[in-house]
Amino acid sequence: MSILKKISLLLFLAGVWFCGCVENPNDLGSAEMKGQMRYPRSGPGVLVVGDKVLVIGGYGAQRHAEFLGANLKRSLPSQESKAPHIRPHLHLLKSGNILILDHLVSEIYDPDTHSFRYAGKNGRMIHSRSAFTSVSLPDGRVLILGGYFDTGENIQEVNSIEVYNPSSNSFEEVNVLQSSILFEQHPILVGSEIYLITDELQVLAYDYKANTTKIVAELGFKRLRPKLIPSCELYEGKGQNIDIICNEDGGGQLVFFAMERDKKKPVLEFEQKVLANQIFISKAGGIYLVFLKKAKESSKNEVYSYSPGSKTLAFRGNLADDFNLGASSISLDNGSVVFIGGGDSSHSSKTFNVVRL
Repeated sequence: MSILKKISLLLFLAGVWFCGCVENPNDLGSAEMKGQMRYPRSGPGVLVVGDKVLVIGGYGAQRHAEFLGANLKRSLPSQESKAPHIRPHLHLLKSGNILILDHLVSEIYDPDTHSFRYAGKNGRMIHSRSAFTSVSLPDGRVLILGGYFDTGENIQEVNSIEVYNPSSNSFEEVNVLQSSILFEQHPILVGSEIYLITDELQVLAYDYKANTTKIVAELGFKRLRPKLIPSCELYEGKGQNIDIICNEDGGGQLVFFAMERDKKKPVLEFEQKVLANQIFISKAGGIYLVFLKKAKESSKNEVYSYSPGSKTLAFRGNLADDFNLGASSISLDNGSVVFIGGGDSSHSSKTFNVVRL
């Protein structure tokens, strides 16, 4: 690697490429870098791999992968995948390959040869499912839980738990959930237990070593939109706490809980009504950043921060650069957030913004 490239990479990882062109003092997080991908995409899978961001699939480029390099303006071509991918789950395997989990066909992507092959028999999981949750296990396997299957006439819950084993390139069903989980979420792994939130707003723990499931707590809050299942995320909190954040897109509320691992009793810390078409949540240095995509095109997107225990959502300002509705997002180690693509099945965007607050 040349000296110039090394310097560029260090600057990128340090997060110092900041625009500095904020016209309004209330406009925060002006794009450090803003660029165009090789392909327009809405709903791609994204994953940080080393000093790059891997982008796979999405409407507009369902069969293509590309890397956004250290300067986030360089992309590398690839072969076409064996199947289209919309909002796939990406997992970095110990071999260095990428597992692409998708509701129809799952694949293995080799970033060295830019080639694809089937994961499992013909790329099929044991159960076809959408809106599932997946998590990489310390032993190298990947766990897949919940979701639903759309028959075209109705929605069927998929309550099975299965694992992908890279050593045998196979999927295996291992257990069944006690309660349905019909929304994709970010679970948390504590020891051998994976914590998730069910549709009934219960905290469920699955012990992958003992292969047992149990409901450990209930989240007690009133939904503003009872017919809508809120999406929930779990994060490592301060000390022995697990932070739980639930939100309702499209005009609902944000709810923050803290749960001690030993007591297994979630404590409601904060709740607030919000009005937004889409909500992104990122964590940096123990502070949660909440990005609200506003309903009106003329409205600037708002940024708030929440510090556990503060019991208040602090307004940070407006984003100087917009992000697209339907964009995928990913947090980098330097505190930046990358918003990638966006749009819908008929119109997708090539744009990505790198924002640092």
